[in-house]
Amino acid sequence: MKLNQLLCGACLAFSTAAFGQITLTVNEPLTGNTYTSPVIVSATESSPNGPSGWDVYLDNNLVVHNTDTSGRLDTTFPSSTGQHTVVVKAWDNSGAQTSQSETITVNSSALPTPPGNAIEFPNLQNTSGNPGTWTICDGTCAGSSKGATGTDGFKFNVSSPSLSGAAMELFSELTSGTEWNSLGYRHLGCPSGGCTARSNFLEDMWFYIPSSSTALQATEYDPGVYDGSFKSFASMQCDSASGDWRFWNSAANTWTVKSSTGGTLPIYKCNILGQKNSWHHFQLYITMNFTSHTITYETFVVDGVTVYQDIANTYNALAQTGTPTINIEQQLDNHTVSVTDSEFLDNYYLWVW
Repeated sequence: MKLNQLLCGACLAFSTAAFGQITLTVNEPLTGNTYTSPVIVSATESSPNGPSGWDVYLDNNLVVHNTDTSGRLDTTFPSSTGQHTVVVKAWDNSGAQTSQSETITVNSSALPTPPGNAIEFPNLQNTSGNPGTWTICDGTCAGSSKGATGTDGFKFNVSSPSLSGAAMELFSELTSGTEWNSLGYRHLGCPSGGCTARSNFLEDMWFYIPSSSTALQATEYDPGVYDGSFKSFASMQCDSASGDWRFWNSAANTWTVKSSTGGTLPIYKCNILGQKNSWHHFQLYITMNFTSHTITYETFVVDGVTVYQDIANTYNALAQTGTPTINIEQQLDNHTVSVTDSEFLDNYYLWVW
């Protein structure tokens, strides 16, 4: 078992540069940090003349030219491994410009590369292009047990904040009581050979929590399979109470930082709920055994930092009848009345093989 304890601790930092009347703030990438490709660029610009666009250079080569005039840049670019210099340049309508330089390291991913026969579900944040539809499960359906009420739903084709130009927003508001959980899911059906014919699952997506989301108790990200007799779900939860990344133990129907036998696992702090107004990269690789009915967490990467690698942490599936399907979902847990929490998701992919 290989473990890397370098969970990102500098993500709240940023770099600011000013030239004349332009103020440029770079949130990502930041000097001294390590990333995997594609590297995220997140920056804001303000100018009394109005922003007119962006250029991003990788080792003096132009990799992004963006004419967005919102004053915000959210995008990614591919990069080889090694140390690189990234320059983010902002322009305003007067022709003035300013730039900020960051020196970063890019590593190859600890995650497997899906083989050629893998089934790809691309851009799952969109309403079309894949099987199934996004559906809300809330209140007691999403694990709330205190009789609260609330409202929630989706917004699609969100242009800002967005990496692709068409993000998806999940929003949730507690209207009475003390606990309101909102879960959004999408059933993708079974591939050729059935849902039990594929045992490898790689989820790769980006999420963004706005500063208006002040009542989040937790966020969750869950790939899973119903095989007709068992519910095999994996999930990582960022929990505000403990401040930890926690595993979902499907058979026990609970969150845990222990192995299925009660053994001790390395515990990693999750700062994501406090790192708002910035895109974060979530990558989870799991395997499933539909003969022994087990789910094994293998590798987990956040913002290009390998949290767990080849950890082989296994839990049993939950016996449950139902229509066979591959499932994806995420959840917001909201514990403050009249606060609308939301989360944006983009470049949302799932590979199975």
